[in-house]
Amino acid sequence: MDIRKQDWNLFQTKVAEWQEAYMEKLICEYIEYLSTEKCDASEKFWGLKEKIKKDSRKPGVLLELRKADMEYDTATLIKECVITEENFDEFSEEFQNVVMKLLGK
Repeated sequence: MDIRKQDWNLFQTKVAEWQEAYMEKLICEYIEYLSTEKCDASEKFWGLKEKIKKDSRKPGVLLELRKADMEYDTATLIKECVITEENFDEFSEEFQNVVMKLLGK
């Protein structure tokens, strides 16, 4: 698919917003994890370190922006629950259809 310039510009703008919201969600999860009384401080510390290491590789945190990957990246963001299908309503219908096909819908 040939990506429309409008879709690409919108995607570049939206990704930053989506990632900020996703990272805020992760921080809330970390706070909840650290607030539990189920384990020792050292277990929480090392557990959190692993969670952050794992999360830092997710597209909701780190995403290489390339126009050629935009459809796949959007589908991945939906699969990873970084965004919902409603988050890309502003994009062209053609782009939305391609993403939905990638998601098998």
